[in-house]
Amino acid sequence: MKVAMFLTNCHDHQVFPSKSLLRKPRHELKAMPKKAQTVRFCKICYQNNSKKLGRKIAKICTKKVVTYCEDCGGSPFLCLKCFNTTHRNMCG
Repeated sequence: MKVAMFLTNCHDHQVFPSKSLLRKPRHELKAMPKKAQTVRFCKICYQNNSKKLGRKIAKICTKKVVTYCEDCGGSPFLCLKCFNTTHRNMCG
């Protein structure tokens, strides 16, 4: 053990990083609080529908959700299906 500590330049007084710090953070789908509940279009569904159908029809057809991913850039609003599809490979 002493040899391993010496080779890695670790000493008894140093703190080793815990396993929780080494793991990738898991993204969570969160719901807006009831008081300030904002309803928005699912970002991925809207992008797909607007490409296929156009902006006007996409606004009518796209799911409205109250759930979002706080850990993603911009905290996008996502439905459960799109959240799972997007994060399947990310947090593996």
